[in-house]
Amino acid sequence: MLPYLDTLIGFAVVMLMISLLITILTQVVSALVNHRGSNLRWGLKTLFQNVDPTLYTQLAANANGLANEVLRHCLISDSWFSDNRVATWFAARVPGLKKLFDRFQLASAIRPRELADILRQIAANPPGALAALPAAVQAALSADITTLLAAGNLSAVRDLNLMTGAVAAAVPPISGPVTPLMQDSVSAIRGTAGSLEAWFGSMMDRVAQKFVVYMRLWTILFGCLFAFGSGLNSISLLNELYGNSTLRNALAGASQQVAATATTVLDPQNTMAAALTGALQQALKDANVTAPPQPPDIRTTAEGVQWIRANVPAEQLTAVLDRFNAVSTVASEKLIQEGAQNAAQVVNIASQTGFDVLKFRWPPKPDIGYLAGVLATAALLSLGAPFWFNALKAMTNLRPIVASKEKSEQS
Repeated sequence: MLPYLDTLIGFAVVMLMISLLITILTQVVSALVNHRGSNLRWGLKTLFQNVDPTLYTQLAANANGLANEVLRHCLISDSWFSDNRVATWFAARVPGLKKLFDRFQLASAIRPRELADILRQIAANPPGALAALPAAVQAALSADITTLLAAGNLSAVRDLNLMTGAVAAAVPPISGPVTPLMQDSVSAIRGTAGSLEAWFGSMMDRVAQKFVVYMRLWTILFGCLFAFGSGLNSISLLNELYGNSTLRNALAGASQQVAATATTVLDPQNTMAAALTGALQQALKDANVTAPPQPPDIRTTAEGVQWIRANVPAEQLTAVLDRFNAVSTVASEKLIQEGAQNAAQVVNIASQTGFDVLKFRWPPKPDIGYLAGVLATAALLSLGAPFWFNALKAMTNLRPIVASKEKSEQS
């Protein structure tokens, strides 16, 4: 029984090592092509096209250009390419680079209030490609934006009316400045509970779902490319592990090392958001900011700068900004270096165990059975690193129980 389990453990170790390399590669590709920014642009474009195409005709007609200008705005775009003269100079002279640089300029996150503020600025002074539109179209587009920002959210207004009615019935009348203060607070909430914010929440849910799907597709694509590029046959690998006790034991013995590396790679704290949030907290500490509010998860450097400007006293603002820029740069570089180190660690573990993927390369004349084994490899790698990590943990926890039972039966 134990050789069978060790064979499965060794197989899971191989699948996990390859899946970790695919995960690291997927993260790199996602950052290079700015998937978050492109998905967010798609979400804003969809929002502008569907909020009410019969009422906001110019908003729907110019949805793509408007979404581009919003996400390339210098206040939220955290890209080096945003308003960069060097990038603009190259993009103007190399046609192929312009589209790529435009994609890199897209912000990867935006808040509802930021969206509303930027739309107001665009309505007052259309930038970029929107400025080239005919004057009548610009005027109609500005009118659509202004009307959208002023439109109320009927559901939110109804909820606020119910809330204020319940408060009035439960709390006895209070004389003095408390009642006007409560009314001012409710009025402020009602003023921000607009139609745009209601659509924005639904749109962000769709953007998050689409990003997850894209990451999943990248994982499947790289899994298929590895399987067909290397010719790794899962059936042959299982037969080799079962018949070769040396390789089987080496891979089973390396399970703890691979699991430790997987814990690091798959840890949610080893993300850019976690690195930037930690950099912000470190900057506040180093600048001796007393009793600052708890910062949220910072996904981009622009979010960190905006949070600092809104929450740090003016006399400490410069020190915190300078410190945050320095610490966030170091944290980002460290994150990239750690990804490369993790990949090197996986390759090193595979080398130490004696596993050679080239041993399972395509034969000169592959038959249907071999092709089926490669297809199985592609399907298994598509399950992703988290699946194989959990499977490996379950089997390694089961091994002592099986070993103890087998030993007791022999004795």
